[in-house]
Amino acid sequence: MKPNQLIIQSLNLLIIIFLFCCLILFTSCRERVVPPDVPPYIPPIVLTAEDVGVVDAFIKIKFVDTTVSRTFKLTRDEATIVSAECTQPDTLILDEGLLPKHTYKYRAYRVVNNISVDSSDELSVLSMDTTSHNFNFEVFYLGDGNSSVLYDVAVLSDTLAYAVGEIYKRDSAGNFETEPYN
Repeated sequence: MKPNQLIIQSLNLLIIIFLFCCLILFTSCRERVVPPDVPPYIPPIVLTAEDVGVVDAFIKIKFVDTTVSRTFKLTRDEATIVSAECTQPDTLILDEGLLPKHTYKYRAYRVVNNISVDSSDELSVLSMDTTSHNFNFEVFYLGDGNSSVLYDVAVLSDTLAYAVGEIYKRDSAGNFETEPYN
């Protein structure tokens, strides 16, 4: 091997060792940067379905910020159904004229100078279905007549109903009692 080749080979080896040392030095001295915990994204407007019926729905709009005055629009399936200003942190909107058993998509937008600046997440609402109208009735006689009256009846489910009124019964002698039953 010629002396020039030996010098070049030695220089190459020195350069490689130098680069290796620099690599170790720079990678070991760098501080690892750990990103801070980022809180989850909270939209500036939150929509919730408070109550959904067959042909109507109550949609609650809640503003997350602390702005005193809030101008907004509420859309159903991309068509604006309400444009208003709200001075409270939340409000309840009644949307009527829905179709039974139909899915609707709602979104609220904050409006500044007639421009939508930000929005809520999309809210999907499924309206209730109508019944078959195939009802079975049973007749129950309450009281024995003589001025018994029902003022109101609330049917809560197929197994629960409340009736309000005055029911008069006969006593053991067969006479009508003067105090209403229950």
